[in-house]
Amino acid sequence: MLKNDHSVDYQLIWKKIEGIISEEEEIKLQQWADQHPDRQEYLDRCLRTQSVPDDPIVVDAEKSWQALQADIAQAPPKKRIAYRTSIAASLLLLIVGFGGYWVINRWLLDEKKVVVTTTPVPGNTKAVLVTEEGESFELTDTRLLDKIASVGARAQSSGLYYSPTPDAPGSVPKVAYHTLIVPRGGEYFVSLADGSKVWLNAESTLRYPTSFQTLETRQLYLEGEAYFEVSKSEVPFVVTSAGQSVKVLGTAFNISSHNKGAVSTTLVHGSVEVFPTDDPKQSQLLAPSHQSLFDRTDGTITQQAVDVDEFVAWKDGFFQFNNTPLDEIMNVLTRWYDVEVHISDEAIKQIPFTAKIKRQDDLKDILELIRETSEISYQLTDNQLWIKPRNNEQKK
Repeated sequence: MLKNDHSVDYQLIWKKIEGIISEEEEIKLQQWADQHPDRQEYLDRCLRTQSVPDDPIVVDAEKSWQALQADIAQAPPKKRIAYRTSIAASLLLLIVGFGGYWVINRWLLDEKKVVVTTTPVPGNTKAVLVTEEGESFELTDTRLLDKIASVGARAQSSGLYYSPTPDAPGSVPKVAYHTLIVPRGGEYFVSLADGSKVWLNAESTLRYPTSFQTLETRQLYLEGEAYFEVSKSEVPFVVTSAGQSVKVLGTAFNISSHNKGAVSTTLVHGSVEVFPTDDPKQSQLLAPSHQSLFDRTDGTITQQAVDVDEFVAWKDGFFQFNNTPLDEIMNVLTRWYDVEVHISDEAIKQIPFTAKIKRQDDLKDILELIRETSEISYQLTDNQLWIKPRNNEQKK
């Protein structure tokens, strides 16, 4: 597969990501990466993001394609699907040349070196942890392991886990705050020291204590969206987000402050108090299957009955839209696929759409579904998405 000192088959990187690379192939891949720090950095980035970023690439297209097709044919069915989906959504082969960089696509093989645009891919598990001292670590960074071990935490592929640390007799446990930052195109899970569980959605930040043993309140701070399953305790659990606070003893609920106009709190089960952070006397009790809306402008809180699945389906790997306006749908897709959306006509922003879609579906498949069931058309180039009304000639 390694044809010379300057090239490597992209399929080796994909096999490494998928965990199906052979020992011999892994040695070849590492030998290639060891030849230059930039190569190792690029490989590390691919493994962190579980994808191949839009970096410079040059290859012998036909020969590498034939080799990859042979590997796909021998792979188990699920792996074949993963291969084909990845190839369609990203690059085919990876090679670092002599300072000149190109990307190739199997469907443009009229020339050996061609340039193509990239396709946005679904988000994946990724986050950055910022310690009390201000140090930041990507959660695939091995340097993080020793750091968080000192506060009784461990990082795994499924998320970040904190556990209560027994203290020596007479000692006062140190309470430090960590901040978990999930970028666009990401999601992350954290199990807190009190056993509470938090799922963070894309473009969200959570600040939380590493220990609750000496605290009178389990206080957390959220920007963005998160789903909480709170462990029961006599110590109140409070989440503050964009001027609103939610107080509970043990329950499951979702908070989203992505909307600039209002913060929504959706209760799945249990009960919570919702109140303006600066005016706790104005608290309201929220019942299951109800949602509160905190107006950021005047501090008022209103309530409504809702289908909770629409607001928490993201935690289980789905988008669920129930007569959701097009512009709200595009805001969700923007964060998950890391695209910039441009809607040309104000009138189409309120077109309602109803569907339940897997979050790992290709963005183009979702856009086609929307196009086929509404009067809109779209153009997707790299990470720029333009939405406009369909004219009469485009209607079928």
